[in-house]
Amino acid sequence: MKNGDRDGRGNVADFNFHLRLVLKVHPMMSMCWLQAPYAPQRVRVTGIHHGGRFRGRVSTMNAAVREVLTTQQRQKLDSTRDSEFYSLPRFCNHADDHFIRTQRLVYERYLGSLKPGERVTVLDLASSDRSHMPESIVFDTRYTFIGHGMNAEELARNPILDRWFVRDLNADPPSSTSPLAFEDESLDAVVCCCSVQYFQYPEMVFADLRRALKPGGLLLVSFTNKAFWTKALSVWGNSTEYARVQLVKQYLMAAGFSSPTEASVPGQTDPPLLERIRNTVFNTSPDPYYCVLAVKTSD
Repeated sequence: MKNGDRDGRGNVADFNFHLRLVLKVHPMMSMCWLQAPYAPQRVRVTGIHHGGRFRGRVSTMNAAVREVLTTQQRQKLDSTRDSEFYSLPRFCNHADDHFIRTQRLVYERYLGSLKPGERVTVLDLASSDRSHMPESIVFDTRYTFIGHGMNAEELARNPILDRWFVRDLNADPPSSTSPLAFEDESLDAVVCCCSVQYFQYPEMVFADLRRALKPGGLLLVSFTNKAFWTKALSVWGNSTEYARVQLVKQYLMAAGFSSPTEASVPGQTDPPLLERIRNTVFNTSPDPYYCVLAVKTSD
């Protein structure tokens, strides 16, 4: 636990409080490095979860039913190793406030109602320094959060993660000899926010996640129309937003999930006044929210 974080909030909360004041006074100062709204904190045990390597019992990995993408569709404009691109931390939001509010509502609807009264283990796949979980879940001690990502500094600063690991899923995709670091049927839910567009082998990734999910376990894959476009797959950049939703459904069906569907998005109240003013002044629209839901059925 870091100094000043003994009560689960500490200096981080003080910093975020002053930062929010700056953004209220200067709403135009919304560059990536300033987008650090208060994230609910909780006392946690930090550390690396087996370094992303499996130490336990696992059955033969579920092979993808079929390959969805061609070799060309898996290519990126920037072909350098992703580990180089993500070597420097990016402490920022990757979508706007509207998207984040919607994400929290969706998490509350699906994760909040999962296994009432029982412990719940959630994997945040391709995570960063924030996870956009609602406070009702963050402060519920039933939940254990495991984080995966590409940058250790970002994961170490994520206040909800109980443990985490770094693994490049493009250079080292899950396989029968190198599965993800989870036993069979050990996860209750997996969430993946604003990252699916970067997976070059999504069929393999989601097939291994299906192995690790318990029967009835949930997989929520959410995204918007933003990305680091040089690192997104060519098929993603060349697709319409509707086509991207269908593409994610194809990934999940190829991984063995049956009947993936779009998550039901709860209704929202009007955005805050400053957000409406900013959208009007800059003639911008809120980031669209898309989320595909899959449930693991018994094999």
